[in-house]
Amino acid sequence: MHKNAINIIGQRFTHLLVLEESGRTDEQVKWKCICDCGEITFVRGVYLRNGHTKSCGHLQKQGAKPIHGLSHKRFYNIYQTIRARCNNPSNISYIRYGEVGIKCSWNSFNEFKNDMYKSYQTHIEKFGEKQTQIDRIDNLDNYSKENCRWVTLKEQARNTSKNKMITFSGEINCINAWAEKFNVRPGTLWRRIVIAKWPIEKALTIPVVIGRNQFSK
Repeated sequence: MHKNAINIIGQRFTHLLVLEESGRTDEQVKWKCICDCGEITFVRGVYLRNGHTKSCGHLQKQGAKPIHGLSHKRFYNIYQTIRARCNNPSNISYIRYGEVGIKCSWNSFNEFKNDMYKSYQTHIEKFGEKQTQIDRIDNLDNYSKENCRWVTLKEQARNTSKNKMITFSGEINCINAWAEKFNVRPGTLWRRIVIAKWPIEKALTIPVVIGRNQFSK
């Protein structure tokens, strides 16, 4: 990006999302944008900021209605969130995604829709919209059809990099999952294993006794 240009990568202007700078014309910065309909277009920054250009041109062709009809839907916002995490250094989450090399493999919303919308609808029918979250199977890999799935909030929480994975009897689970399985509070199990350094079997199987110091080895 030109040193004097205002960084608008990741910002939205009506139906256009700015992806990257594409050069200069007559001292005006031009930006590569993706439209809600999935088309790539190149627009001067001044036209984006003053509202002169609002789409790739599909508004005139479609009676001012986005082709996919999802621009105000949660599914569309999920895609925009992914793109911002991976591509926009100004995004609060960029440090945990784009900065460490996590990429979004979908170059347009239509690609994302083709890969993920059907499974999104299926998950919503079973668990509801609020309980349908996108999740990367491998937290070190990119956002892609092969590495993404829809999960509930509880399942998503278990798959974060903050969860300590525990192996017991050949089975691997996070602390929350083991706590649920053995009817122990997650905080208690965490203190036993991480702070008190209990052996895994003891931490999982010794019952909690109210009023007694639980954390001696």
